[in-house]
Amino acid sequence: MALDLRTLSGQNSQAEILSVYLEAAKKYVERVVLFLKEDGRYRPWKALGLDVAGVDPVGEEEEDNLLIRSAFNQEVVVAEAGLTESFEWLNSAGRVPRVVVCVPLAFGTLVPAVLYGDAAKTTPRPEALELLTQMTILLLKCHALAQRPAQEEPEAASPEEAASPEEAPAGEMAERQEIPAAEEAESESPSQDWIPSGIGESHHGPSLAEDLLSPSRSGAEKRSGGEKE
Repeated sequence: MALDLRTLSGQNSQAEILSVYLEAAKKYVERVVLFLKEDGRYRPWKALGLDVAGVDPVGEEEEDNLLIRSAFNQEVVVAEAGLTESFEWLNSAGRVPRVVVCVPLAFGTLVPAVLYGDAAKTTPRPEALELLTQMTILLLKCHALAQRPAQEEPEAASPEEAASPEEAPAGEMAERQEIPAAEEAESESPSQDWIPSGIGESHHGPSLAEDLLSPSRSGAEKRSGGEKE
């Protein structure tokens, strides 16, 4: 695990971090797929031990699906029954596994990615997968913060700007008073800049944070809507 974390922390992009994460996860199961969210569906982005082209996407409306249950409840799901009901593509994937593990990559109330793993002969280690996933989430947040442009130093005030309220025209004073208010409102907005903004380097698959850019579609609102129904 320590070696995996050192390798993860040495990556330079979200795509590289997630690729190494997938390789590390395969040590605890036999086959792995990383699903990324796009337009209300979790689509396979990359797989090890499986042909990603043969893996079907999963829609959020499939509430009984093991992967959706993991994303919705933000919990690790380990199952030995109903595997082909949740993942019909397993019937044509070479063999039907004995056990399936789903681990969500949660950022607050949002789950833009879910790890799928299965095993037919070995015993999975879901606790190790969960720890690895939590460390990967932290690294993705740090990477997103590191990509933010450095804040520019404020310029020195000109003589006109340094004028006292009595010397400045009333119109200028009103305009100046509005600027701090706007800046304060912007700083208080839930921008969540620590959330990854997407996998720009990937050649396949959707953005990691497709829903993160649309606060109105947050997981919290989806859950509250589901409870009302």
